[in-house]
Amino acid sequence: MFIAKLYGAIFSHSASMLSEAIHSLADVLNEGLLAWGIIRSLKQPDPEHPYGFSAERYAYALISGVGIFVFGGGVSLYQGIIGLFSKHTIGNSLSSLFVLLFSFISDGASLIVAFNQLRKRAKASGVNLFKYIKKVNDPTTVQVFLEDTVGVAGCFLAGISLLLATFFNNSIIDSIGSIGIGMLLSFLSLFLIKKNINALVPSSLPPMTLKKVVKVLEDSPIIVSVHDVKSVSYGLDRERFKAEIQIDGKKLSENYIKSLPNHIKSESKKLEHCKTEEELKQFLDDYGSGLITTLGNEIVKLENEIQKIRPQIKHVDLEII
Repeated sequence: MFIAKLYGAIFSHSASMLSEAIHSLADVLNEGLLAWGIIRSLKQPDPEHPYGFSAERYAYALISGVGIFVFGGGVSLYQGIIGLFSKHTIGNSLSSLFVLLFSFISDGASLIVAFNQLRKRAKASGVNLFKYIKKVNDPTTVQVFLEDTVGVAGCFLAGISLLLATFFNNSIIDSIGSIGIGMLLSFLSLFLIKKNINALVPSSLPPMTLKKVVKVLEDSPIIVSVHDVKSVSYGLDRERFKAEIQIDGKKLSENYIKSLPNHIKSESKKLEHCKTEEELKQFLDDYGSGLITTLGNEIVKLENEIQKIRPQIKHVDLEII
């Protein structure tokens, strides 16, 4: 598409057509960066990167946003402004209009696919489409959707500008079209840059989600209180939750005794057979070991419940105070 638009720009001498050609080239390069970012983000965690590589997709999406701003918006604005002060003759625009029509249809089809995918993801996240685009850290899908939207708008603007410039034989209209395309790309890039910078700075889980997770702990019979709750989102599917919990020792002991074959009777018999200090020490060691095992099982159960209601939480850190 870049070559076709460049061919049309050369023969029509159209600044807006050249802007669209640059836009197409920027799209190809940016989508390559996004694809590479996805590949990098899927790498498994290692000892040096225990929380994985999810943030890399935001880093490459940020580079992509800067690329759109410089090579897309900047060059298009430059071409348009230069065209305002140095009039040029519009050449054969028919081939350019056909190229723009084909590009409009192609980008439109891609936009429909991206829109449906984005709508499904927004529905799965329980938010509307606008909030998903603005708030949710999904750089790839959102960026493709926005680029397709700007692509369709750019083709329409370039086509109208070129058509009017040819009809009125006025190159200034064509240059205004180029400036319009540059502004579209600049606004898009600034939005994407801001969004990806926010994504690179880890943020907490949504308040309602965090409240549900904390409720799992508060509803546990072995927990007296929950303190110092913290959460961090490292990406689309990797989050961390941390909290300090105060354990009810009496309830924990009851749970341990209930887990024994004959409950309290078995422990009573063991205690009755303790005739020496060494035997008593062994009994206490076994009882303490059983309590620790029971506590570990309860913690694992809580972690599983938390991950059940929020599968994105891959790391649950519960500190006992």
